[in-house]
Amino acid sequence: MGLPPWLSGDATEAGRSGCHRQRKLALQKNVKKQSDSVKGNRRDDGLPAAAPKERDSEIMQQKQKKAKEKKEEPR
Repeated sequence: MGLPPWLSGDATEAGRSGCHRQRKLALQKNVKKQSDSVKGNRRDDGLPAAAPKERDSEIMQQKQKKAKEKKEEPR
């Protein structure tokens, strides 16, 4: 007889192997999730540096104009 695998330090056969595998998979999943979120935050459309600011500025001006028109509308 020998010691059970979880006591003998051989974690590849049984015992903790499931726990370690689950932890490793969770870690890999988290790393992938973080890298995907970084990719989504990149706003590189191949435009010059000032172009996104101008585009955002125009969008905000249009939103403000719509809000002002809506506010001035008679009810």
